[in-house]
Amino acid sequence: MIDFTPQEWNTVEQVNMKAMEHNPQLQKTYFSMCESLALRATGASYARAFDFTLRDSRIKGVHTKPGGDNSARGPVNGVHTDYTNNSPGVQSIKHLLYNKMGLGKDVQFSLINVWRNISDKGPIQTWPLAVCDADSVDPSELIERITPENNNVIYNLLPNPNRHQWRYYSNMHKNECLVFKQYDTNTKTARFTPHTAFDVLSARGQTTTATTAAADNHNNKVPPRESCEVRVLLVFDDEGRYFKHLQRTAEWNGTVAKRSNISHLTCSRL
Repeated sequence: MIDFTPQEWNTVEQVNMKAMEHNPQLQKTYFSMCESLALRATGASYARAFDFTLRDSRIKGVHTKPGGDNSARGPVNGVHTDYTNNSPGVQSIKHLLYNKMGLGKDVQFSLINVWRNISDKGPIQTWPLAVCDADSVDPSELIERITPENNNVIYNLLPNPNRHQWRYYSNMHKNECLVFKQYDTNTKTARFTPHTAFDVLSARGQTTTATTAAADNHNNKVPPRESCEVRVLLVFDDEGRYFKHLQRTAEWNGTVAKRSNISHLTCSRL
C-alpha cells in the first residue's frame, strides 16, 4: 500500500471522482496522478493509465459491465484476476507497444491495479478488497474463463485454504492506494494477483444477513464502500534502450520517468 505524495494529493482532492464517468478531463487529471504514483511505487520507466471502474456496495447484483460503460457497479464477491495471457486487453497492449510505439518484444511490461477508497464518509468499513499472496498460488489452481458481459478472459482461483495466504488493509483512507499486479511478461516473477471483495462485517459476526447489512447502510451506522480502481500499463526499460520512444509517446499519452531516475528506481520493482 502507498500514499499519494502531498503534491499529488492536492490534485487528487480536487477531482470529483463520482463525476469522472462523463468527464474526460477529470479522467486525464486522475490518471496522471495514478501514473506518477505507479512510477514511484514500482520503478517502471513508463506508466500509462487506461481504464477505471467505480464501485458502490449499495449496488447489488451488478459487478461487471460491457466495455466502455464506466457507470458505477457493485463489488466483485468472487476470487479472480483481471487478465490472463489470452485476454484481449493484453493482446491490444502488445500491439500498442510493439507495432505503434516501436518497442522490442523483449521489453518487460506489467499491468497493475491502483485501488482506493473515494468515500467522503470515512474509511472503508465494509466490503474491503482482499488480495492473495501470488507466491502462495500454484498455477494449476488458476482456471481461465470468459466473462460474458465484456468478453474479457480472466482467471478464477480454486480454493486451497491450507496454502493460500490472504491479506487485506482495514479502514483504508482516501489518500491510501492499494497497488497490486494483474499481469507481467516476466515469467520469472509473480504475474497474477487473485483478489476479491468480501463481507467483513458478516465475517466478524456484526451482521447476519444481507438485509441487516442494508439496514446498517441506510441508517449510516456503516457507510457503504465507495471505491475507484485504475488499471495502469508499466514498461520497464532499465538500460534506457527505448527511452526516446517512451518519451515521445508520453508527449501525447502516459508519463515517463526521468532518464536519471530509471536505474535507481528499479530497486522497488514489483
